[in-house]
Amino acid sequence: MAALIDAIEIKRKSFFEFENTPYLCLEAVVNTPTARGGQTLVRLKMRNLLTNAVFEKSFKANDKFKEPDLQSVPASYLYSDGEGSHFLDQESYETLTLSETMVGDALDFLVEGAIVELRKYNGNPIGLDLPIFVELKIAQTE
Repeated sequence: MAALIDAIEIKRKSFFEFENTPYLCLEAVVNTPTARGGQTLVRLKMRNLLTNAVFEKSFKANDKFKEPDLQSVPASYLYSDGEGSHFLDQESYETLTLSETMVGDALDFLVEGAIVELRKYNGNPIGLDLPIFVELKIAQTE
């Protein structure tokens, strides 16, 4: 069983699961009550990892969240076509396809054979993280 996290324990850049969807916390603000008996509220700015939608929501400090089943695996970029971008999982050697929305602007920085970190949720690829540094050749300047 996945561990439960209290809302007050969620910090910036931490992952949690809300309504069976994985989220990344972008910002967390704790509002303590001024009156006795008031509840402490936690306002989270969070990104849905499946749709990349960002929104804010308030939770009670003792609300519980599950830890999402997220894995990060190394993969090499193969090619892109009409179906999406294709990657080779470096651990299982299976080919994984990510849609254009999952890859986003990262496609501009991918060259054939580049090693990236693929994010998986419940075993399915949902996105990727580029390396901190990439080495590219300048093709044209103005």
